[in-house]
Amino acid sequence: MANLSYTYTLTPNTTADATQVMQDFNDAKTWLNNRDNATDYWQNVKISTTASNPVDISSSASSTEVSINNSATDGDPILTFKLSGAQTHVVGVDDSDSDILKFATSSLTTNVAMQIPTAGLQVQFAAGTVLLPSLAAIGDTNTGIYFPASDAVELTAGGIFAFGVTATIVQIETGHTLTIVDAGSNSAPIITWLGDTDTGIAKPLADTLELVAGGQYALGVSASIVQVETGHNIQPAADNAQKCGINGKRWSEVWAANGSIQTSHTSTKSNIESIDEPDILIPEAIKFNRPEDKHSAKQIGFAADNLPEECFAVIDDEGNRSTTDIYLSSVVGLLCAAVKKLDARIAALE
Repeated sequence: MANLSYTYTLTPNTTADATQVMQDFNDAKTWLNNRDNATDYWQNVKISTTASNPVDISSSASSTEVSINNSATDGDPILTFKLSGAQTHVVGVDDSDSDILKFATSSLTTNVAMQIPTAGLQVQFAAGTVLLPSLAAIGDTNTGIYFPASDAVELTAGGIFAFGVTATIVQIETGHTLTIVDAGSNSAPIITWLGDTDTGIAKPLADTLELVAGGQYALGVSASIVQVETGHNIQPAADNAQKCGINGKRWSEVWAANGSIQTSHTSTKSNIESIDEPDILIPEAIKFNRPEDKHSAKQIGFAADNLPEECFAVIDDEGNRSTTDIYLSSVVGLLCAAVKKLDARIAALE
């Protein structure tokens, strides 16, 4: 291809006001030097084909410059900004890092604040810190979003961690409160799940929460009660596997319309033995109060002190037994044995 060369001559109105054009065959440059009253202000536009700065817009008087160049170590195309001779910001494509578009300070690898991968499907930000989050509002630099570790994002307010999310937990920092403004309803609970908007948590009244399933109230919690709605049952996840209360964590009272139902058929039992006569001990019936009673009304019950050990509740998987708590069904068994023994004696007397 042939090389073309052009020379332009501009004739100024006066000697003091002139525009100079200089052309170099090896490095085509155009300098526009505006002069006023013989004073050089050097408002420059420089176009170069071989130098590291192909396009510069600068002012030598203040060392302020906007430059499109490839002066990075490995020749990355970048747009740089200089103030008072110091490079302050860089925007460019880093071909040593998968051609990522980066926004940085003095170089493409220094204080990268934001970057866009080649695919362009996301915008990536610097990690930031709790005091200097990477996403913040103008004028409020210590409040925003930052990324303290891999698979973690946190909110900071006033330089104080408030709320965090990782791959396994959602955490609200001590001293902070999560407040939900709307109360919701049974048909549209305020806390719900994607694709199942009528199942979740509602707050129908002050100091009250309700669990809703399929738009139907199921379980309620207030300041004083936990309530199961009519038609709903509380049941263990597996048969004969969970306890209701444990040794040292007893219910004070259990109210029931139909009493306690216990499986008692011999097909559900093993190691069956008859009760020998020495084991037939009738517990003493007594009237009493409990130390925690807030009233003086007495109850009638049993004194279990002299009962066989088989009557006392097993409290762990090793077979250890309580020293105070008994199986009431064991007492019923002893009474049945005593009645049977007494019936035999009466028959013998007859």
